[in-house]
Amino acid sequence: MGVLKAAAFDGFLKKPPADLCAVLIHGADAGAVRELAKRAVVKIAGAADDPFNVVRLDDAALASDPGRLADECASLSMLGGRRVVWVTDAGEAFLKAVEAILAGGGGNFIVAESGNLAKSSRLRTLFEKSELALAVAVYEDDGDQVTALIESILTPLDLVLAPDARVALLELLGADRAAARREIEKLATYCLGANEVRLEDVEAICGGSSSGDADGLVDAVFGGEVERVDREFTALNASGADPGRLLTLAGQHAVKLQTLKLDIERGMRVDDALRAAKPPVFFKRHEAVRLQLRIWDLAALLTAASTLSSCTQQMRRSPSMAETLASRTLLALARNGRALHTALN
Repeated sequence: MGVLKAAAFDGFLKKPPADLCAVLIHGADAGAVRELAKRAVVKIAGAADDPFNVVRLDDAALASDPGRLADECASLSMLGGRRVVWVTDAGEAFLKAVEAILAGGGGNFIVAESGNLAKSSRLRTLFEKSELALAVAVYEDDGDQVTALIESILTPLDLVLAPDARVALLELLGADRAAARREIEKLATYCLGANEVRLEDVEAICGGSSSGDADGLVDAVFGGEVERVDREFTALNASGADPGRLLTLAGQHAVKLQTLKLDIERGMRVDDALRAAKPPVFFKRHEAVRLQLRIWDLAALLTAASTLSSCTQQMRRSPSMAETLASRTLLALARNGRALHTALN
């Protein structure tokens, strides 16, 4: 049936083709993939947690019981209507099971989630070429998509973002769609009835351990404090902080330092640049950021940002190595910062 981008999926769900029997949603952002899959399940079954009309499987279950998918697709609902078979971590076992189902004409509706699939992937190719199936590709949110997500949550509650609050919120929200939604919903609950969401609200509510506590980690990295980076990262990781989110925050800080360096080179005083930053640098961090601006030149900051971006891509390809990759990268940057600091003295 073809390929559909995530942005068009909601419109497609309003009136899907009657002969469509399977959807594969794939992408590196597991949160965004899960969100779209849930919407598809709700559209077909009426609820995501209906014990009669929704059955959940994963690739491991299909590997141990290859006929399970066919059995579930052929089973009838006790209460009538079309059942949904919701498959997570779809991989080789799912591919083998679903090939026969699509060749035989389908059955109950299949919603499958998978990670990032190459164009040459057999699973992706099967869904893109089948007349009964659809492949939905989920790519990392860009600014417009995140803005649309913010508006979809705040507008129905009659909440309007102040301009400086919008800038701060966009900076705080990472690439993980599910995590971004949680942060926005938390902010909306806090501001309910206030009409306007202010910068102070964003700073007070959003980020949790991923922003406030992580500031210490980021400052340690760019301040060249290697031992402190190790302590801070270990503590954040133990508290459940997402390694990818920590790298995103470090990358955002590298970009902020670049902007501040450019402002200063254009003649702005350091203190004025810190106060004019959008979102502003918290006053308790001014001393640390002043030191970082002395340590790092623009070329080194560009290299740091590139290193963080490359590590993020590696983590998406090897999620089981995320913690190790993030730790090594942050420690390497801290050692570089220490060397640059030493060279100043």
